[in-house]
Amino acid sequence: MRNGTTQAEVLLFQTIGPMSLILRNVAVPGILHIFLCALHISIWLTFVLDLLFIVVPMVLTLTLFSDYIPLLLLAQMIILLIFVIILTCDYYFIKRRKRTYCDLFHQINDDDYSPTKFVTYMRFYALLATAVAILAVDFEIFPRRFAKTSIFGRSVMDVGTATFVYCFAVVDVFRHYPGRVKNGIQKQRYCPLKPSSGVVLIVLGIARTLLLHFTNYQYQINEYGMHWNFFITLGLLRLVVNFLGRRYHLLLGIIIAFTYQYFLTKRNLQEYLISNKTKRKDFVSKNREGIFSFCGYLSIYYLASAIANFLFTEISDQDYCDPLINFNVTEKRRRIKVWFYRSFQLLLLTAVVFVAQELAIKFVGPPSRRIANVPYILEMMNLNKKLSTGKHTQLEVHSETKIVVDNDENSLEILKPFLVDSINQQGLLFFVLANMLTGLVNKCINTSSVKNHYHATALITVYMCTCVIAVHLFTRLRKKINCENFWSGARSSRNDNSLPCSSVLVQNEEVEVKTPVVKVICFCEKVRNYEDNILYSVCIVKYISIYLTRNCSSTSSTFTNIL
Repeated sequence: MRNGTTQAEVLLFQTIGPMSLILRNVAVPGILHIFLCALHISIWLTFVLDLLFIVVPMVLTLTLFSDYIPLLLLAQMIILLIFVIILTCDYYFIKRRKRTYCDLFHQINDDDYSPTKFVTYMRFYALLATAVAILAVDFEIFPRRFAKTSIFGRSVMDVGTATFVYCFAVVDVFRHYPGRVKNGIQKQRYCPLKPSSGVVLIVLGIARTLLLHFTNYQYQINEYGMHWNFFITLGLLRLVVNFLGRRYHLLLGIIIAFTYQYFLTKRNLQEYLISNKTKRKDFVSKNREGIFSFCGYLSIYYLASAIANFLFTEISDQDYCDPLINFNVTEKRRRIKVWFYRSFQLLLLTAVVFVAQELAIKFVGPPSRRIANVPYILEMMNLNKKLSTGKHTQLEVHSETKIVVDNDENSLEILKPFLVDSINQQGLLFFVLANMLTGLVNKCINTSSVKNHYHATALITVYMCTCVIAVHLFTRLRKKINCENFWSGARSSRNDNSLPCSSVLVQNEEVEVKTPVVKVICFCEKVRNYEDNILYSVCIVKYISIYLTRNCSSTSSTFTNIL
């Protein structure tokens, strides 16, 4: 029977993520800056460095260095300190630029360090750690204390599902926040034939169940049940949230958690769920773990939504919106000092939840991922808030220590973490591909017979590189095709004296855009989804130059009116 590990070790494992990203975001520009004359800056060079700084530490943490996580963190901190000292000396003594602490804390965050970027990093590391763990757990090198617990306890793999639900809630709150919609953020056009994401996830879950059944692939029944799986939980979560609504998050989260715990302890539901004597006769009994633990994950969703509401309140109050659509954007709440203050508030809130978690463990019992009881809910909220604070602080440190290689915009684009952006844009594809490759490896190789730890680590590393490179190539190919489609539209617009984007959808109403400057801004917003591509800046500059050449007089008069 597996009882997992300590909460401190899980927290140490989670710290690897923010530390790796801080090190990457400081070291990669530093390496390209120091060796600028010897190295040719390219996207693939940056991508290889991303693999070394982000993917490799995650693989080592779950394999060879699983017993030496503190030493790995110490090594990362030493390397980070070396780069910070070198870049600081270069900044202050060679370039002779002076910045006070007041300048640093009043610095304005740009779009690359926006308030929701930390959720992107959280979701990325949840996907990355899950992809490594689902294959590594089949090898002997994987520590058993990191595997999913049998009934009670906590482990590294127990955090995965809760982290996905947490990220889903935070992103969902920001997407549907009233202050964000009313300021004119563009909304996607409604398509009656497009299925909801919840339905798609449920279909994927059913397909996975059928595939496992027909291929006779072995899996643990006591995780979710015979037919249930993680895809069905997430898909059903989206459908239920749409039905219940997105208001009164904290109240709903508390009511669901304590009502569910009441039935667990007072109505013997816990004994029904964890007892081996309970026979699996009908659909409910065969999938009892997945069906009833759904209540716990629903509570995590609403509690995480309450945290997200608290986090984004000041943004909404200050009319935070996209400057490409609405110019009335106040910069006060985008200063770094505000987000340091937010991180401190998150840390205090984490301490409060930790006290509540310890009280729940004392009066209710140990946490259980299998039944998602109240101690598990509070522990997952505690760990994810610590992770949120770490990612938040990592962004602030990155935004204050970022360097400029040169004045070329293409060089700045190349310094972006393409690996993070590619996996986040194609998260579902990455997760499905990782599951398929895991099944393929298990069918081709008897993983339990691989006794050599170095061979197992090399195999897991090759598997991860295959997943990451495939998703990255797919993302770049898709961007290239879409960019070519935009340029074909731009060339055809020369004949009909129109722009590719002549209208914008604001608050469910299609508004005709007549001002030339606003037309250019709308086109910038239309291709903004491809901002991670180097061609973004080139497309914008070329299109604006073409438009200004053809409409010089009207544009000049418009700028005169603005001034």
